[in-house]
Amino acid sequence: MDVRRPLLLLGLIPLACGSDGASSPGQGGPASPEGGAAEDARAVDGGPFLDGALPLETGGDVTAPLPTGRFRIAMWCGPPANEMTQARVLEIRKAGFTTMSNACDGATYVPSYDSLMLSLAANAGLDVIVSDQRIQDALAGTNAAANLDAVVADYSKSPALAGYFVGDEPSAGSFPAVASVVSWLASRDAAHFAYTNLLPDYASAGQLGTATYDDYVSQFLSTVKPAIFSYDYYPFLTGGADAPTFFADMAVVRARALAAKTPFFQFTQAISYNGHRATTAAEKLWVGTETLAYGGAGVSYFTYWTPPQTTESFGAAIIDSSGNETSQYAEVTAINSTLSAFGKYLVPATSTAVFHNGPLASGTVPRVPGAPVYVPSPAPLTVGIFSVGAGDVYAFLANRDYANPTESDIDLATTAAPPEALDVASGVFTPMMTTGASANGTKVHVSLPPADGLLVHMRGPVPPGALGAEAFVGTVRANTGTLDVVDSSFGDATLRPASWNDCPAGYTLAGRDFQSNGFFLCARNDLLARTFYVGNVVMDVGTLYTITSGAAAIQGSAAWDACPKGKLLGHRFESNGFWLCIE
Repeated sequence: MDVRRPLLLLGLIPLACGSDGASSPGQGGPASPEGGAAEDARAVDGGPFLDGALPLETGGDVTAPLPTGRFRIAMWCGPPANEMTQARVLEIRKAGFTTMSNACDGATYVPSYDSLMLSLAANAGLDVIVSDQRIQDALAGTNAAANLDAVVADYSKSPALAGYFVGDEPSAGSFPAVASVVSWLASRDAAHFAYTNLLPDYASAGQLGTATYDDYVSQFLSTVKPAIFSYDYYPFLTGGADAPTFFADMAVVRARALAAKTPFFQFTQAISYNGHRATTAAEKLWVGTETLAYGGAGVSYFTYWTPPQTTESFGAAIIDSSGNETSQYAEVTAINSTLSAFGKYLVPATSTAVFHNGPLASGTVPRVPGAPVYVPSPAPLTVGIFSVGAGDVYAFLANRDYANPTESDIDLATTAAPPEALDVASGVFTPMMTTGASANGTKVHVSLPPADGLLVHMRGPVPPGALGAEAFVGTVRANTGTLDVVDSSFGDATLRPASWNDCPAGYTLAGRDFQSNGFFLCARNDLLARTFYVGNVVMDVGTLYTITSGAAAIQGSAAWDACPKGKLLGHRFESNGFWLCIE
């Protein structure tokens, strides 16, 4: 096991029903951390991954029921064998974890440790992903049938069992072997899942065994056919930099998971090691809220207990190597409470879209015209859209800036009833304070602390949202392109690097000046018949172009914001900028 790339399931299993329908610690009244019966929040058994339909509370009124589930919060590196006590397990429960794992000292993949962990977890209302050396031996082809049958015989009847750990970061070449083990376990114990964690895209081509990361995830799902899966990506690097493809990986995983109808989970970095910094509370929260926005079913912390020192130069984790709580323990307790509150409603909902407002990282896309949420500002928000119930919609807004708060007006496409926001402290949806009406619904104002999120419920039927930004402008300077959004509501915002004719969904190339210091214009599809004017500014010299019928025509030199007709939509006011008008 590579302790750097653990994998632990963080699922969304109901308190009284495992992700596969198996009994779990929430049923039968095991002791809670406070000494009473473990809480069973479900009124109805909703089947795999669901808690059933519970009444939605809005300011004390009971309205149409919404399904609820449980956002799994797991960890890699549980307590070592000499620390596997009821007190330690209750400490895990108190921090808001739902799922335990084996220690990372190389000595706990054995029945004696796993059986004790399962027993103590059942008493505390937690569940467990067990790691057993016999599964690893079977994966390597050693007495596979006998080893797997023995594992199932030892653990399958435990009320705390969630699933079996099969493998961590396999290459594509080993997928058939993983599939064989997963299939065998399912045939002997269909009530519990077999779990594998995948590599991130920054693994080498040799590690992945495929040409692209999309191929890697796709081949895994089609070959192994897991009930759940996860992947790890640790973006927080030393020196303050962040790895650049966090969202690109999550976009691939989300798309493939939706196509395969398979829940996915994401690891979050809670330890420093070679090349990776210790994380702040906001950075850990950021991974969780972004995972929620993308439809993830849980998070898992790397690591809970500080692993033995190796060449990785590990810092202190949530619990240090002496068994003491570090400052991360209180941070994680608060984070887990927040994620659980949001995840209760998002886990059983269906992710239908994700868009990024403001700057666009690799693998992200801007809003499509008509989406039910419109952000008339450049605020750095990730917006996840979900379908739920009979035509209702959730919008989950996450502040993509983990260092600074953000705020913005928001247009919500609601006409059936006022929008409601989840109050995390009480777990109750309450009516939002509106700031006015829009042509497509309701205006609200949102303020979010760093990395925090907001869950909004819009009752159906939900109409199309505002059309939004009129255009995107690609400016090319010295053969290097940059894409800007131009929206008359707020003007201009620079988004990301771009290649020629790079038009987002809902927009079409309307015209361009194809040269080393040129530009291209992507107009909203409903505005293609309109006339645009582009002022292309190169080294403080402006040239005006008319864009009509798919062609650009030079009009001559012009001063900033010159609009022969119509109105100014926005500008990037700099020596190599532009302005845009519409007639």
